[in-house]
Amino acid sequence: MDDVFEQIAELESEMSAVNSQLASHEMKSKARVAAEDASEARRKLSKAQAEVLDLEERISQLESEAAPVRERISSLQRSSPTGSYKDEEAKEHQSQVSKARLEELEEQELELMESLEIARAEVAELERELESAKQLFDQLQSSWSETESGLKAILAQKREALESLLRELSDPDRERYMLLSKQLQGSVFAFVSNSVCGHCGLSVSTKIIGRLKSQGQSSLSVMERCEECDRVLLIR
Repeated sequence: MDDVFEQIAELESEMSAVNSQLASHEMKSKARVAAEDASEARRKLSKAQAEVLDLEERISQLESEAAPVRERISSLQRSSPTGSYKDEEAKEHQSQVSKARLEELEEQELELMESLEIARAEVAELERELESAKQLFDQLQSSWSETESGLKAILAQKREALESLLRELSDPDRERYMLLSKQLQGSVFAFVSNSVCGHCGLSVSTKIIGRLKSQGQSSLSVMERCEECDRVLLIR
């Protein structure tokens, strides 16, 4: 029976290692970072695109303001002289005011056009950045999916082997194992190595180690347990 318990403990340890790989595999971490990078690039791109739209709208508004001013200047230039000094002076004043306003609007539009050019270049750069991030994520995700499938297949094989070993236990031991597995949320056994529990690292007394070495462990109900993590202790 000791041999079966040891085999179960070995399988638990191997399954724990595979589960740890599934939870924290380097490829999985890289894929997560790539996903975060793509999300950040998408956020920046959205902001830059909104800025482009805002600049285009402001330029359009300036064009709408400038159109009647240009028309007013053109109309004043086309009008025939009245012969009245005051009328001509007023017309000239209106023309100068309109030209000054048009120049102001055109300067603002020019500044916005320059800003728009920069913003569009930024959008193009961010689009390339996003595409690159998405491609990297897809590659890493694909690699991780293959790795994950392989690890899950290994885990399934070990779980099947564990179930086979559990069938060799007596009914009371098998029921006890299932209960402990549920309570401990994982492995039931822990090997003692260098006088410490292999699961939690608690020092195991020489008295308990002596019992582990000398006593045959035939039932889970009487086997030594770790005082810290409550695992069933085994010694090779």
